[in-house]
Amino acid sequence: MGWTALVMNSIRIVLSPTRSRPVNVFLGVVLILVSLLLFLALATYRASDPSLNTAADSATAHNWVGLFGAYRAICCCNHWA
Repeated sequence: MGWTALVMNSIRIVLSPTRSRPVNVFLGVVLILVSLLLFLALATYRASDPSLNTAADSATAHNWVGLFGAYRAICCCNHWA
């Protein structure tokens, strides 16, 4: 048994659903909401929004998710660029 089998087995355990259906539904809804917020943060990104690496004149973010969305969007844009 090599290290790849060990890694794949641990991934299978982490991604397997729980035995409780309400917990699975709750985790699914949370994952969908987080994905939607990240999508909205990236879709409404503006370079003029305040962030950790940009000096902005105003503290108000024009991002639809708010200041948190502006920070998330710039972190994702810097990571993927």
